[in-house]
Amino acid sequence: MAKPWVWLGILTATTLGAGASASANTFEIHCSELSARFRDAPANATLVVSGSCGPITLSDRTQPIRIIGSQSADPRSGPRVSIRGLQLLNSREVEWVGGHFEAPEGIQGTGPNGYGINIRRSQNVRLQRVHVSNAGRAIVINSSDNVSIHGSYIENVRSEGINFVDSDGLQLVGNTFRNFSPTPTRCTLPDGQVLFRVRRSLCEGLGGTWRDGSHPDVFQTWNAERRAVRNILVQANDIFLPFPGSAMGITTHGAVRVENMRVLDNKVFVDSAKAIFVHNCWGDCLVRGNTVGEASDQPPQTPGIHLGEFGEQRACGNTVLTRVRTGTEPCT
Repeated sequence: MAKPWVWLGILTATTLGAGASASANTFEIHCSELSARFRDAPANATLVVSGSCGPITLSDRTQPIRIIGSQSADPRSGPRVSIRGLQLLNSREVEWVGGHFEAPEGIQGTGPNGYGINIRRSQNVRLQRVHVSNAGRAIVINSSDNVSIHGSYIENVRSEGINFVDSDGLQLVGNTFRNFSPTPTRCTLPDGQVLFRVRRSLCEGLGGTWRDGSHPDVFQTWNAERRAVRNILVQANDIFLPFPGSAMGITTHGAVRVENMRVLDNKVFVDSAKAIFVHNCWGDCLVRGNTVGEASDQPPQTPGIHLGEFGEQRACGNTVLTRVRTGTEPCT
């Protein structure tokens, strides 16, 4: 399996096809036509999509295709398609450029109804300059291989930015993450008064009923024991999430085994302790060149870079800018 920073060029060349035939294979359509055109369009077709549509499912395609939802260089501006829930299933060689995505049931949606983009059992998928907002989870990638997300903007998310689950090959490069809105813990006292963001022990000590809130991560990968998650590159992303909209940053929480993960040159400013957390990683597992710091003046936790006890992960050349510690780790 080639590492993801190698296969990206292959995906782009395959998807775009020959330049001489590009105009003949370009079709302007409304998003209501997209599912049928995705299934029937010829190899190396380009679909230029406009309009606003509810949930769309694209499935069972193996021939290369390119879908353009916006021509703008800025993911958040210019004319663009708007889709409330995109699902990509059992497909390969798909490139999507631009467009706005929300979850079908918005930021409070649960399960797939809370996903902006849901990719399952697919291979060689590239998302470029997409804007995902108003979702419980922005982008969920499950049981898929060779997925890349470049130059995109993720905001107004309740729980998770990017989930990479039971999959092999990810590039997450040059994306921006802003304005998370996690659900806080909730304590209802016997007199009906409601307290937020209190510990369970304190709530129950007051005779209250405690309800857990969201546990958001900007990026989280995990897997079942039967398959390692592999070949992950998280590079040059811009994360700024001040309290109370903070989240953990780049993490492998819940991963039984990770193989080959590089976390390079990211800016991670959050008010949670684990700005970067890598554990259970074997092979080429490197955290280098990242800048980590607090996102507000009074963060409830001090962010840092943490490596788990088990695995071969290593960190060097990172800069930490907090009230507790300022410095750069040397690389030897």
